[in-house]
Amino acid sequence: MEHESLGRLLSSQSLSTNEQSIDALTQSNEYLKALIEFVTSVIHINSVEEVIWLLTDEIIGKLGFEDCVVYLFDESTNLLHQKSAFGAKNPAAREILDPITLAPGEGIVGQCFIEKQAILVADTRLERDYIVDDSARLSELAVPIVVDDKAIGVIDSEHSQSHFYTQHHLNTLDAIASVISTKYANVSAITRLEQTIEELEEFKKLQQAIFDVAELVYLSSSLDDFYARLHRVLLRLVRAESFFICLFDELKDCLEFPYCFDTEMGGVFDFCIEREDFPRSMTAQVVLSQRPCLYQAQDIANFFQKNKIILRGKLPHSWLGIPFTTVDGVKGAVAIQNVSEEVAFTAKDSELLVYVSHQISIALKRKNDEALLQHLALHDDLSGLANRTLFLDRLKHALSRDVRSQEFKTVIMFLDLDRFKLVNDAYGHQVGDALIRAVSQRIGECLRGSDTLARLGGDEFAILIEDIEQIEQVEQLAQRIIQALNSPILLDDISIMTSASIGIVQSSCHIHQASEMVKLADNAMYQAKADGKGRFVFCRTDQESLVVDVLTIENELANAIEKRQFFLEYQPVLSLGDEKVVGFETLIRWQHPQKGVIYPDFFIDVAEKSGQIIEIDKLVLEMACQRLLIWQQEITTPFYLNVNVSSNTLATHNFLANFIEIVGQFELAANTLNIEITERALIDNLKNARVLLRSLKQLGHKIILDDFGTGYSSLSYLHQLPIDVVKIDRSFVMSIDESEASLSIVRAIISLANSLHMKVVAEGIEHDSQLAALRALHAHFGQGYFFYRPMGQEAAHKLLDSQVC
Repeated sequence: MEHESLGRLLSSQSLSTNEQSIDALTQSNEYLKALIEFVTSVIHINSVEEVIWLLTDEIIGKLGFEDCVVYLFDESTNLLHQKSAFGAKNPAAREILDPITLAPGEGIVGQCFIEKQAILVADTRLERDYIVDDSARLSELAVPIVVDDKAIGVIDSEHSQSHFYTQHHLNTLDAIASVISTKYANVSAITRLEQTIEELEEFKKLQQAIFDVAELVYLSSSLDDFYARLHRVLLRLVRAESFFICLFDELKDCLEFPYCFDTEMGGVFDFCIEREDFPRSMTAQVVLSQRPCLYQAQDIANFFQKNKIILRGKLPHSWLGIPFTTVDGVKGAVAIQNVSEEVAFTAKDSELLVYVSHQISIALKRKNDEALLQHLALHDDLSGLANRTLFLDRLKHALSRDVRSQEFKTVIMFLDLDRFKLVNDAYGHQVGDALIRAVSQRIGECLRGSDTLARLGGDEFAILIEDIEQIEQVEQLAQRIIQALNSPILLDDISIMTSASIGIVQSSCHIHQASEMVKLADNAMYQAKADGKGRFVFCRTDQESLVVDVLTIENELANAIEKRQFFLEYQPVLSLGDEKVVGFETLIRWQHPQKGVIYPDFFIDVAEKSGQIIEIDKLVLEMACQRLLIWQQEITTPFYLNVNVSSNTLATHNFLANFIEIVGQFELAANTLNIEITERALIDNLKNARVLLRSLKQLGHKIILDDFGTGYSSLSYLHQLPIDVVKIDRSFVMSIDESEASLSIVRAIISLANSLHMKVVAEGIEHDSQLAALRALHAHFGQGYFFYRPMGQEAAHKLLDSQVC
């Protein structure tokens, strides 16, 4: 368009050269020079406003015009606005005298804009649409500025002389308008590009922040850590001087603020708002109404004047609060505020905070699930006491401290109620359960605050006593417990007489394992029962009695490894949806030449202590690969084998190389050999375990976490590791149909696994009621005696054959 306008201008100049005088030609050349000057100057200008002021400041006067005004259309007002001027309308630099606005179609300028055609009025006295601006003039020339067939403005010039404007004037202004439209298009394109780049940068920043926030839910070690990290991420997106998170505590009937940051008040603090102050709290109104609120300075000032807000520090200039409700029904809100007037929050900030509030609700749900899961995993649901897992963990730490200090001050008691079975049989399980709770209370009343009382199961209890200075203290405690339990216990108008037999063991340099110490206390307890019940017996140990059996097993294991006296059995893993076998867990057995088949419970602990487990794991892996290869050649049904790898083996520096060497001897199908590991294998060396497991996954092997739920440390690490499957420990599965606590644990594990995109295998299914409960919770897979016991290779082969479609 610009070139066409210049062409018309040059053509009119050639024509006028032939028809007009030399003076007219000279004038035309001046016009052309002015136009070229305008085009040249415009090149270096990057805004349309600068271009049109250049036109009126530098060019229009050289065309011999008395007056000129440039109008630009404003879409927000739908009006043409005067944006630059020459002549009487421009009394001072970049100033427009009494600027007016015109609607499209109004006056000569409005018609020119609508029609997108130049209008030349020879005598305005004859033009009824002529509109007088600053003063009446006799002729007018209006030329549209058009970009992509869309009018964006008008160049309008008026003259005191009628019939002043010629076709040559029109062509000149048309060429100028064309230059402006081209510049407008270029500037708009650059502006759009810059805006797009800026939006992309903002979007990238937002996406990264959203990813970071979502990741925090799994990376944070605690809710306090999550809140602090969340605040740091939010500061990258929003300038907020204060950041608050509050939760409504229904029991206390108050608003608690677990995280508050306020620049004015000097950092992080916490506080609560009581019920009587709710009407004067903006945060409380957000929580109770569950509606977002965005308040600016005037709103907040009005609230303050009407005594409707609680003021802490200075009056906010801008305040934004977003509510949330967790899946568990906990109500809360997240709020930000600024005291300074520099930044006021917008609807965009509100959208961001809605996402943040959603992540807070997810984090609260996850942390509450973890807390519940940890509590249930570590406590007995009937008595509320520590369970075996927690007891052994505390005992292990106590023994480690004894070894470091070489001061053996740890003692445990193993208690078993006498005649408990008679109570259950005579009065039923309800009375038996009540007796367990009453006994727990009586024993607890005899203990120090630092002692740990645990229920190991049934009517068995254990007590961990640390920092014992004299053994007489233990004897006195045992006597107090026996006396406390000798008194009748009244339950539902039934007077129950009971007593306890107690076995006691003190730590020594010869005891290395917590389970070993519990076993010794258990033996002492049976000795107490044999001696007449209702009494306590100390277990005295020496090095020889503890070591002889271990040395025998180690020697026999060495011979078994050399002669490959091990074989595998296979326990099917089934899909709980259709009860189809999808794979097997491989289980090691020792074919002892004199003692027959020996199960791993007898020798695995010894093998792990001696380091022989590493060679045993190699043999198991090799046998599993051999069997897998044979079955893959004979059976078309898809299946897999799970191989257990001990923490000792996983920790060896050359484990991965040995694994690749063994598996590489067999051409196994992808995703058919899975690796089962325990929590201990993870916690002993988390960093190395993470690298190792990722390498195994890259080789095409799924990772299964065994016995999940019996420990608690893995909850903090689970999301950091490339785990594919978690196996729920059989202790929870076996009581899922009877114990609400076990049901809650299994539900929490499945929920956690689903959130981390992991599958779940339930171990130890023995009854149809357990299966029904697991199906109701949407557990994916299961194994147990209800389906199949561990079987030999021939039986496993036939089972797979029977499933061929």
